[in-house]
Amino acid sequence: MRRIALGVTVAAVLSVGVPGVRAQDKPDRIARVEFIKAKPGMEAQLEAAGKKHLGWHRKQGDTWTIHLWQVITGDNAGSYYLGTFGHSWKDFDAREAFDAADEQDAMAVVGPYLLSDTPSLWRVVEDASRPDPMAKGPTKFVQLTHYFVKPAKLSAFTDAIKEIKTTLDGAEFPVHTDWYALASGGQGPHFIAATDRGSWAEFAGPEKSMSKVLDEKLGARRATELIDAIRDAITSTYSEALLYRPDLSYLPSK
Repeated sequence: MRRIALGVTVAAVLSVGVPGVRAQDKPDRIARVEFIKAKPGMEAQLEAAGKKHLGWHRKQGDTWTIHLWQVITGDNAGSYYLGTFGHSWKDFDAREAFDAADEQDAMAVVGPYLLSDTPSLWRVVEDASRPDPMAKGPTKFVQLTHYFVKPAKLSAFTDAIKEIKTTLDGAEFPVHTDWYALASGGQGPHFIAATDRGSWAEFAGPEKSMSKVLDEKLGARRATELIDAIRDAITSTYSEALLYRPDLSYLPSK
């Protein structure tokens, strides 16, 4: 069985490199994520074991933050995403010994209740992301939209989402989304847009929609071209809502 992180660590493109995605002159920021399923009827036991395993991280003085979300809509409702964010590639080399010990404890504590865990590595698409500079931590919910992109249309897709980001920044659009590109661990090209939602009401979006902002800032013709470029580039999309679980997350002591 693969290493579990809660240590129990979202789902490669054709290679680790993603053409058209990497920001110029900026080091990659990498997220390691695991998609976790409990054995049927054992969600409560898995969560209790996860909390116990968090104690191991505290005792070790782990310096990495680990966040966990529970899936609450879609085919995977009841499953979990667990991730650690903001790392460089070389950070994982320095983590090998710790990860081995982490796996041993997690397998013993969490393993009996685990049906599956699927680890993956994701690169932040810096030039398309719009994180909230005022955020003090994860919002109550996050909306994930998965985009499966045609390889031949990869550049058109990334160019479009980057131009949209620049336009929304200029308009001070109040909705904040981070973009991730799969680097290893599944079928791709696969992108995820992770949008902050502080409440269910925020799923409705702001009074002035993104489409309206794009029309105003770029003109209806250019706005339509960008949306059409995205639609033409994707084979399918999938959306799901996640609930942040602070009780199953780990923040290092300051």
